[in-house]
Amino acid sequence: MLPVVIAVPLSASNPLAPPSKNSDVAVRFLHHFGLLSADDAQNASSSGEVAVRQIAEPLLRHTPNDDPRLLALGAVASAFSTLPYENLTRIIRYHEQRLSPFRTPEIVVSDHIADHSGGTCFSLTSTLLHIVRWLGFEAEPLLADRRYGANTHSALLVRIDGEPHLLDPGFLINRPVPLTAITAADGIELPTDFNRVVLRREGEHALQLLTRNNQQGETYRLTFKTRPADSAEFLNAWQSSFETDILHKPVLTKVADGRQWFLNARRLQVRELGNSSKRQLSDEELLAEIVARFGIRRGIVQQALTILRRQGDLPGTPDQRAAHFVRSARQADATERSHG
Repeated sequence: MLPVVIAVPLSASNPLAPPSKNSDVAVRFLHHFGLLSADDAQNASSSGEVAVRQIAEPLLRHTPNDDPRLLALGAVASAFSTLPYENLTRIIRYHEQRLSPFRTPEIVVSDHIADHSGGTCFSLTSTLLHIVRWLGFEAEPLLADRRYGANTHSALLVRIDGEPHLLDPGFLINRPVPLTAITAADGIELPTDFNRVVLRREGEHALQLLTRNNQQGETYRLTFKTRPADSAEFLNAWQSSFETDILHKPVLTKVADGRQWFLNARRLQVRELGNSSKRQLSDEELLAEIVARFGIRRGIVQQALTILRRQGDLPGTPDQRAAHFVRSARQADATERSHG
């Protein structure tokens, strides 16, 4: 595996750098998803607080007693959750272009608009953090531990009137959840299109996330550290993620039409409420299924798969694939248990 040595200064090149007042990343994102009209986008370009009111205004017609800030945050997070989790752009950027694998908010938003791509956990979190901060909210990143490693997931802590709230579009926690409302005994259960997410307090500074469905019952997913991570901690965790096998196989997740699509190497899993199925994809199916299910531009998918095949990470012959499946089966199962 190629070594990764990255030094990121706290400057404009830092993906966690505070958004400038004239940053257009958030405006382009909000306009792309129809949360701001062209006129509103132009008027909001100098003020995130103005954008919050403009996003919330049509929603308040249906729920006039709701806090417009919560409505705006929920609308932004719901739109953001449609970006696929995918490592194809990371594979291309690192292995072929030899660029820093840290994809900044500007890159993530521009690439999504052009290619319908998304990103991995840390690039998506830093992008949402940029947008939420530009909107005027006090927000910080959170890190979480999963069974296979510490600091392998990230989300947002957003303070509203000084009260900390959790926001994690990766697990479809799109409406900010106040941490003070989560207890150790019952916790909070949040329904999604294909399962139920359970948040449960674990001590003073930790929060468990579990999922429930009709087939498997309750499954532990991860533990959040509720103390926010500083820039150095977050960037170190991001850099450490490149030391895993994430650069050596396609891994994608997306929720659409009440289903979660999850691809790990060649194994495609589909989850919906009360049902789950898996199948192995052939060479011929792999490209077509990624384009169809995850919506990423065909040229991007083809480029990433070509890199993986050239490295021997996507073996082509039946015998090579069989040996590869045996070697990676345990890793695939561990990764699947950590998603959704």
